[in-house]
Amino acid sequence: MCRPVLLLIAFIMMSVLVHAQASSDSSVQWLKGWHAAPVFCYGKIIRHTPKFEPTIDHPSVAFELAVSKQMRGKHPWEYAHHYPFLGFAFAYNDLGNDSVIGQAFSVLPYIEIPIAGGKNLVAGKNGFSASFRVGTGFALLNKYYDPVENPTNNVIASKGNNITQFAFAGQYKASDHVTFLLGASLTHYSSGAVRVPNLGINIPAMRVGLRYQPKPYSPPDEYLKPALA
Repeated sequence: MCRPVLLLIAFIMMSVLVHAQASSDSSVQWLKGWHAAPVFCYGKIIRHTPKFEPTIDHPSVAFELAVSKQMRGKHPWEYAHHYPFLGFAFAYNDLGNDSVIGQAFSVLPYIEIPIAGGKNLVAGKNGFSASFRVGTGFALLNKYYDPVENPTNNVIASKGNNITQFAFAGQYKASDHVTFLLGASLTHYSSGAVRVPNLGINIPAMRVGLRYQPKPYSPPDEYLKPALA
């Protein structure tokens, strides 16, 4: 069975597990404002320079699980930034060339800021919204440059790397618990030239997933500043 199908199955199973566990813990108050978001990504590495030697035979597919908490205006910076989400994304990424570039495993701290329809995310209303996410973190790549065993990989020179990602998502909040996501991202891997050669990897991708909130704020306007809500 091909990897994209396996990842899609894992995505569906994770969604079901998150829903089931959250439902059973619905009375736990500390879960207020927390979200779990399984996301499936499909893209392809850009050969951004003629010096890029590895061939890119296949699409890049990734499975991500993001865990975040939405800020609700308890502090001034929270409502000044439209009640953002702060979180971590844990991801597996098949980069499209198993023998030369391999796979990446990453942890990405991020901030996600609503840029349109924010009331639908923070004020207990269903409907459409949009947000922008930026994060930077740490990634392990299992294939990297070696002058003898992997001389073609002139894009990644070390096992440990930085990951930086920019993502945009359109969202539809279907209920207090479930929001569907569709968007795009640009992911960059590199060692920052700490070791060379290091041309880096850039991956534009489409993203689809959902965000599950096990314990909504109650009342829906809890902590919200009336003037900005």
